[in-house]
Amino acid sequence: MSLFDVKRALRKRVASSFFEFLITALFAFASIGLSVLWLTFNESTTLHDALYANFSDGEVLIASIALLGPVAYSVVGDPPIKFKGIIQISLFSFCAWWGLLYISVKSPGSTDTSILMHSSWISVVVSCVMLFGVIYYNNTQKKDPGEVMSDQNKEYANSYAAHVKGRG
Repeated sequence: MSLFDVKRALRKRVASSFFEFLITALFAFASIGLSVLWLTFNESTTLHDALYANFSDGEVLIASIALLGPVAYSVVGDPPIKFKGIIQISLFSFCAWWGLLYISVKSPGSTDTSILMHSSWISVVVSCVMLFGVIYYNNTQKKDPGEVMSDQNKEYANSYAAHVKGRG
């Protein structure tokens, strides 16, 4: 395999991973987008104010935590991911930290909601990086269906040959 083929395969994996990431992120943040559009057109607020409201109220924080659902599924799914324990602990810690922050800011008597704005940005970035990393890893581990079928045929032929050999 030439260097050109390796680069093309890498580019294809990155493009495929990015496309899958983009679809997942669009669905995860669709409610935020609809909320911003609704506030902009029906409540006669500016786009900036509508975005600010979603970030400072914690809706984006909740959506970015929900974005980690596919990451959690991929960690326990097939193919197994290296460093599974570290990723699981990171996911749990991340969700617990941001969830507790959200609850503490939204609890009665709390007046400082500016921390939700900064936390939302950080959680979006961390969630997106984790999601893209897991999607890319899964796409590099997947085999082409033709390769899988060929491997299965070889395995079957070898086991049959061993069976026939054991008979005679």
